[in-house]
Amino acid sequence: MATEFIARLLITMMVLVIALQALPTIKAETFTVDDDGGWADHSSIQDAINASSDGDTIYVFNGTYLENVLVNKSLSLIGNGSSNTIVNATGSGITLNITADNVNLSHLQITGSGSAYLDSGILLTSVENCTIVNCNISWNGGDGIFLNSSSNFNTVEYNLIGSNTDSGIFQKGSNNNSISNNVVTHNNVGIYLKRDSNTTVIENNSVSSNYFGIYLDASTYNTIKDNNASANSDLGIKLISTFSVKTNYSRSSDNNIIKDNDLTSNGRYGIYLRYIFGPNSISNNNAISNGEYGIYFYEAFRNNVSNNTVCMNSGDGIHINQGGNNIFLHNIVSSNNETGIYSDSSYRNDIGNNTVNSNGIHGIDLDDFSNNNTVSYNEIFNNTDYGCVIADSYDNVIHHNNFLSNGESTSQGYDNNSKNTWDNGTHGNYWSDYNGTDSNGDGIGETEYSIDGSAGAEDRYPLINYTENSAPQKVPELPILPVALAIITLFIAVDRRKRRHT
Repeated sequence: MATEFIARLLITMMVLVIALQALPTIKAETFTVDDDGGWADHSSIQDAINASSDGDTIYVFNGTYLENVLVNKSLSLIGNGSSNTIVNATGSGITLNITADNVNLSHLQITGSGSAYLDSGILLTSVENCTIVNCNISWNGGDGIFLNSSSNFNTVEYNLIGSNTDSGIFQKGSNNNSISNNVVTHNNVGIYLKRDSNTTVIENNSVSSNYFGIYLDASTYNTIKDNNASANSDLGIKLISTFSVKTNYSRSSDNNIIKDNDLTSNGRYGIYLRYIFGPNSISNNNAISNGEYGIYFYEAFRNNVSNNTVCMNSGDGIHINQGGNNIFLHNIVSSNNETGIYSDSSYRNDIGNNTVNSNGIHGIDLDDFSNNNTVSYNEIFNNTDYGCVIADSYDNVIHHNNFLSNGESTSQGYDNNSKNTWDNGTHGNYWSDYNGTDSNGDGIGETEYSIDGSAGAEDRYPLINYTENSAPQKVPELPILPVALAIITLFIAVDRRKRRHT
């Protein structure tokens, strides 16, 4: 019986294979469009789309197409060149509206959208695996590109996106997109991720001459890396949270990675975090020659700031206002017009292993109830006034720093509150102007180093010998659980792509 069953099964499978091979093969077609008519298949892009099927290609010859185009099929729409193949909505509605998955768009100029909500050069709504490449998306009344409402796993790359009234690229409620190698200029916001736009990679874009460069609002697990966000009117990169009592919505922009970006000559700030509960990782960025602060935290907590170069900014290098539990590690903070690292009403921050030098006022300033901070293993030298100031703040610990040639006062430190400690109980700091002796050779001065200010503070254990600070580097890491979730999301994305193409 078993042998007979197997034989019947094999015969059935062979019949099915032969039947499938006998079915006609449906081949993808190519349609041509020319606004002058002629020998092309169509004179309108929309007519070509209406006549096409999923998997087809539409080639658009150079010309100007005054249309509002709806792409509701999975196809490739290819222009003759983004400078001379122009789709213009003439100031009304959406220029190119994509509602199907797996659309490939390239070598077109998209312009002239209206200015109502959703009006944009290119609108993608609840679609996946679409690609926009080598297009010019400019002079639209709304956004250049709008990734809306669960538009996931899409790619936007090698485009020129400029002079749009709202954002160059606007992503809302969408995830796992790739935005790379674009030139985004002269928009209100260059690249804007809003409200639950997560796990998106923004990489190697030039984002300049916008009002805001790159802006994340209530969005998490994104990576912003290798971008040049410079010469924007207000700032280079901004992270902010959203709170709404009316809708009971609360979301912070957390677990983002900001690394290897150039943030130069922005009107106010290089990087700005506001109402952030963290963590975020900010590393290896250059925040240089900005109009106010290189890095500015306002009510930002639990962020890791490491290995950044923060130089020649018009205000402070790093400014922390009403934030806490942040780590500032291995940064170069140099030649800023005001203070290198300034803390205002901020607490429990760890400021360690930084090089803070040649700043216009102080090296480090803990001011106005900046309490319970630790300043350790820093190189602090050649600042115009004090190396470190503590004003109206308490329970701060200052130890194992090298203070060299700061200011012209009788001391390189200042303190007006007696509840701070300028050593860790056994070791203090190295002071280049300390004149004490060390008769027993233990490396600790036998007399205290006096700190300026009404507190009458002292470093009780001043270090005799200068030793370049080389404390073990703390590598800022995101919590294990968020990293695990990000990895799971990646595997899901890969699996979905595989299933979609099998």
